[in-house]
This record gives sequence, structure tokens and C-alpha cells, in this order.
Amino acid sequence: MTPSKHLLVVSHVVHHEWEGKIWAYTPYVAELELWTELFEHVVIASPTHQRQPPADCSAIDARNVRMAALAETGGPGVRAKLRQAVLAPVLCIQLFHLMRAADVVHVRCPGNLGLLGVIIGPLSRRHRIVKYAGQWSGYPAEASTYRLQRWLLRSRWWGGPVTVYGREPRDPPNVISFFSAALTEAQVERGTRAAALRRLGSPLRVIFVGRLSAPRNADVVVRAVTDLVDDGLDVRLRVVGDGSELARLRRIADESGHAAAVTFSGAIPLDQVLEAYEQADVLVLVSESEGYGKAAVEAMAYGLIVIGSESGYLQTLLDEDRGILVPPGDVAAVRAALRDIVDRPHHYDAIGRMAAGWASEFSLEGLQRGLVRIMHDAWGYERPGISSDDA
Repeated sequence: MTPSKHLLVVSHVVHHEWEGKIWAYTPYVAELELWTELFEHVVIASPTHQRQPPADCSAIDARNVRMAALAETGGPGVRAKLRQAVLAPVLCIQLFHLMRAADVVHVRCPGNLGLLGVIIGPLSRRHRIVKYAGQWSGYPAEASTYRLQRWLLRSRWWGGPVTVYGREPRDPPNVISFFSAALTEAQVERGTRAAALRRLGSPLRVIFVGRLSAPRNADVVVRAVTDLVDDGLDVRLRVVGDGSELARLRRIADESGHAAAVTFSGAIPLDQVLEAYEQADVLVLVSESEGYGKAAVEAMAYGLIVIGSESGYLQTLLDEDRGILVPPGDVAAVRAALRDIVDRPHHYDAIGRMAAGWASEFSLEGLQRGLVRIMHDAWGYERPGISSDDA
């Protein structure tokens, strides 16, 4: 078949055009740049801001990318919902024309634009592939539109590959269990070296990495650590990330009387996040829901013990004693897990090294090879200089 040259990415992720470059959330950019190497031209259809990006964003280095700015919709309140309903037909028309101009359409779900992309995509008659980046198994508090997107992707309507984090027995063949990555093979090797040298000691160094929003339950980590300090244990916490919960987390730490045990680093570049992993012992990730748990795999690659939620794909990542599972939002369970790590350091040293070996298999290069294989199997994807045999 004719080589695929033109890719359209449909994404709800907000992009920033600033100082002549396109910026977005750093892990997303790392994955997006894999796609820019597979196609000659890449158009991103997403909301776009003309202002300085937040600190947790990076610039897209590839020069074959341009933006097709779409209106940003969604949000709480009646006015936001009415605006979304009014703009939906306009967005559908815009997406249809963009899709007709592409060879391949890549839709990222779940999200408002993802839903429209899944509805419009089959009408364009173009090759198409979806990444469902959320919790594929669903969860009680999720939006009804997320359930609708999963239903459409499982139905005959979509008709293209769907990469998910943990397929279910009832899923059709086009739903493919896949993984995510934000680290290069070189960064993973750096983690392997750090893991080989790591030994648990005092103080126990705990870290949280992620957006500081209510569903991420960072407050649970702060409360668990300050409770242990109150009990006389030498435990320290570093919170890496920014968001609406930051002020409340600072207040919780202050009110505990142990604010000195908690450090807030804000949003920092990936290289500094990797340095933070090298200086930590335990990652706590107890969100209400979790897609792939990319931070968990990164931390495991660096030999950290991961305490994660009994929800979503984290249950698979931490299976076979690769970490500790607790109910999401359970302060007492997190506190007990941290105390057990303090009490049995040699046991958890061995777990950390074993988890690091397992996580070393997941890199950005491996992710790209997997994408090539999926697209080749689906429609005979070709790209000069890249063979499906390499995957």
C-alpha cells in the first residue's frame, strides 16, 4: 500500500503556542514525538492557548507538527454544558474535514474531543487508531461519557485498533492490551543502576508524583506520613506536582505540626523528576482511578517500592508482589504499608530490585515498535525506513 504520510491527532490535551514552539504536558509530549517519527506530517486537533505553558510542560521538538486549534469545551455548571452542546456540531464539522485530509487518524480518549472523534472517525473512511488512556475497567464516579466512549469502541462502529490498559474477556479482537511509557531506554538504564545501589534506611523517603487534584488523593499521603512522624518514625515526604489541591495540602501539613517532614517541589521537568526518584525510597499513588499508572512504572524502574490503589491497571502493575495494593483513599492502609516497609527493609529491598527488573522492559522505543506492529497488522502500515519486522 501507499506509505502513510499524514497523521491527525485528536486530543483534549491543552496545547500552548509560545515563543514559536508547541508545548504540552511532558509525558504526553514524549509519546507524541514517537508519532512524529512515524509520519511525515502531523496535525494536532486540540484546544490551544497562546500563553506561557506551566512548568510541567515541554516543547515538541519535531518540526513536522502544526496545530489545528479547536474550541475548549466542558467543565462544571449549566453554562459550560450549554456551550459544549452549541459547539458540538461545529467541532464535528471541523474534525470531519481534518480527518478527510489525513491518511491516519489517532484519537485519544477519554475526553470531550475523544468522544466526537470516535463518532466522526468511521465516517471519514480513513485508517484510525484510538488510545484509551483512562481506566478501561471503569469506576463508580466516572463520567457517563466515558462509559459511552468505551461502548462505542467495543462496538462495530469504530472498527479500528483500540489500545487499552488491560483488556477484558468480553472485549472484541480490535481492543488490544498495551502499555505506556515516558522514559527512553537510556533513562531506564539509569534507573536500573540506581535500583542496584538502593538500600532502605532511615529516614524512609516517600514521594508523590502527579497532578494535585482531589481524585489523586495526595492528602492521604500527607496524612499518613505526618501520622507516622507523630508516632516517632523517621519518615519524610516530597510532593512533586502542582494543582488546585496545593494550598489544602500545605494546610494539612501545617496543622499536623510536622510541616518540616513534608516538602513541596511543585511541577518540575522530567529530568528533575528522575533525580527525585533516585533520592526516594517509596512512591505512593492511591488515586480514585488510574489509567496506566505511568509514574508507578517509572518509580519501579528506579527501584522504588510502590504503594498503589486497588483500582484500575495498578492492580496488574503491582501484581506478583511487585508492590503493595491498598484501597484508594485509605489513610490507615497507607500508614500500615509504610510502617511495614520500615519494619522489614531487607524484604522490601528485594521487592524493589525485582520490580526494577520487570519495569526495565517498558521504554519509549519499545512503545514505538509496538505501535508500528499494531498499525501494520491492522492495515499494512508502511513508513520508509521503518519496518514492521523491527517491532
